[in-house]
Amino acid sequence: MTENMLSDVGKMVQETAGRILAAHCGPAQLKAAEGGWSAALWDELAAAGLPLALEPAGAGELGVPVGDALNLVCLAGRWAAPAPLTETLFANWLLGSSGLHADAAPRSIIGLNGRDQLKLEKDGGGWRLTGVARRVPWGRYCGLLAVVETAEGLRIAEAPAATFQVVEGENLAREPRDEVQIDTLIPADRSAVASASRLGLRAQAAALRALQISGAAERVLELTVDYAKARVQFGRPIAKFQAVQQSIAVLGGQVAAARAAADSVIGGFEAPQSFFVCAAAKIRAGEASGIIARQAHQVHGAIGFTQEYELHFLTKRLWSWRDEYGSEAGWSRLLGEEVLRRGADAAWPFITSGLAGGAPAAANGATA
Repeated sequence: MTENMLSDVGKMVQETAGRILAAHCGPAQLKAAEGGWSAALWDELAAAGLPLALEPAGAGELGVPVGDALNLVCLAGRWAAPAPLTETLFANWLLGSSGLHADAAPRSIIGLNGRDQLKLEKDGGGWRLTGVARRVPWGRYCGLLAVVETAEGLRIAEAPAATFQVVEGENLAREPRDEVQIDTLIPADRSAVASASRLGLRAQAAALRALQISGAAERVLELTVDYAKARVQFGRPIAKFQAVQQSIAVLGGQVAAARAAADSVIGGFEAPQSFFVCAAAKIRAGEASGIIARQAHQVHGAIGFTQEYELHFLTKRLWSWRDEYGSEAGWSRLLGEEVLRRGADAAWPFITSGLAGGAPAAANGATA
């Protein structure tokens, strides 16, 4: 989202977040945080109230419009933030949507991964959450917000940090992606009926990854253009060579496509058609991410992989995020099935109306 599209509150939020992220996300700090997180970054983000910025429509206690709050996700991607800001924003949005209290503690959502095996059953006056969740973002540092099917429908339940066993893991970018083993009693006031379908929530989680991809992609483009202007070969900057110009042109086009996908999410995250908007955004951003990383490293050459240089922290995240909460192939299949279900006569109106409609009934239980 460009700055002139932000509200006055949004500009203040962006300025605050940008200042904090810039202070904690230099190459040396990102290297130090690999395989873990930056506690100092999280403490500043939490002190500023930024993990609470994404509030359900109609809540608005902090006065931050949904679109402006989602812009924080793009910023987190741009700075390759080594902290669970995106996950906590989404968890707090889901808590607020379900009538539960949110605060600035770090949180991650489980139960949206098709490989998670969770049960939530009545236990006295509360609920008992049991099972295993895999590849949980930042799981060792967070309280967990579980999304579980029960006899009365989809429920969420919050397990406080340190009430479960963790087997540490990480993704290609060395962000924590842990396995958690849970057997926890949840108080009644920390569980509620979810306000959306599991597939709809999974699509929104995928869309948040698309926003992060967009933010990281814009920073990759900036680094690549600056490097091409500064790097001299055969007596002139490599930006003067047609082959390099072609690579940067391809890179710029893909960054623009990822940005357009992100803008569609920012404008329609809570709209009735959000499922299809979110799915389409993840498809396009995921496709763009691989091309962006390839073109950027082609221009940079070997320096792009050196530990002291910023580029690889971003491109490793592009490669990792494109597959989280569903790949392009998975979401394309679900969208294609929905187009076929509606029939040939409805296909074009369906596309041109902004992919109107909630999560498809035909896809209940499906995963991308």
